[in-house]
Amino acid sequence: MNKKTLTRLGFAVLAAFAVAACSTSSNVADSSFTNASLNANDPNAKLYNGYSLRELQNQYNTVYFAFDSYQVTAEGRELIKAHAEFIKSTGAKVLLEGYTDERGTPEYNIALGAERAKAVANLLVEFGVNPSDIRQLSYGEERPAVLGHTEADYAKNRRVVFNYNF
Repeated sequence: MNKKTLTRLGFAVLAAFAVAACSTSSNVADSSFTNASLNANDPNAKLYNGYSLRELQNQYNTVYFAFDSYQVTAEGRELIKAHAEFIKSTGAKVLLEGYTDERGTPEYNIALGAERAKAVANLLVEFGVNPSDIRQLSYGEERPAVLGHTEADYAKNRRVVFNYNF
């Protein structure tokens, strides 16, 4: 190899290392920032029926339902109770968004989504939330959480989502 080719090869290797170093350090920094902020906030965070605010808003913000039903499960009741504690202690307002899977007519699905949202709202009120802090909306089969036609897909679409950012 001549000197010119070796110089180009050297620059290419240096550029590759620079790109790799930048992306690695960026990911590490982002990861450590996220973990540090979570660890710094969560131990002192107030818990609502065992859930932190971050968990309620991001991870546990959905109540799921059985096929063709608006009956809340025992697990759903516990989650709703946690949201009720949060709403009462903070004065938050919530929009309950009701959804269904794609089976059924659009009109039926809008009505079923509304019944699901109403069932969750009724439990919130039962747990002490002021009804004026609750809004309800049904999307029916629109805006599916998961696209697909299996029972597992359908199960993820039969839900009520707590939306605090409306």
